[in-house]
Amino acid sequence: MTDSEEFLTALRRITHAADLQSKRLLKQTGLTAPQLLILHVLQRNGALSAGALAREMALSQATITSMLVRLEAAGFVRRDRGRSDRRLVYVSLTPAGQRKLLSAPELMNADYMQRFRAMADWERTMVLSALQRVAAIMAPEPGMVPDTVPALGPAAAGDITATDLTRLENPILVSQVNMDEA
Repeated sequence: MTDSEEFLTALRRITHAADLQSKRLLKQTGLTAPQLLILHVLQRNGALSAGALAREMALSQATITSMLVRLEAAGFVRRDRGRSDRRLVYVSLTPAGQRKLLSAPELMNADYMQRFRAMADWERTMVLSALQRVAAIMAPEPGMVPDTVPALGPAAAGDITATDLTRLENPILVSQVNMDEA
């Protein structure tokens, strides 16, 4: 098998597993993995501007906006215009969104996460670094992360953060990678 065939086969397996998990989440919660991830990000950070949320999740403004419209219609988030700058839209988690998170399963399949967390710290860091590097390689433009890569952000990766990765000798720029809405 050529290196490009091996690369695409591995990527297809990851994408397939992420798609299956997103479908399970959709069936269990009525939300896709990226929609649930938005709720998690808002719970962790509090209210964010839509632009900051898009950057945090490594999604385009258009993608995040369409997801927020659905989440707002379901009553899980609220969007408010900025007081000093009306062009800014701030997004916050509603009590219904908080309740949804309490009843939602983990973003990643529990079996995947158990195997991932069983790895040594250095190995988890290397796996995350490799995935983030692949996302960077596949970006449509340098510095961008495509909207269509499986969700494996720090919260889903055994609490490995950007700070942890900067401790490496050759740190890789960290950005969350997320699966586009199903």
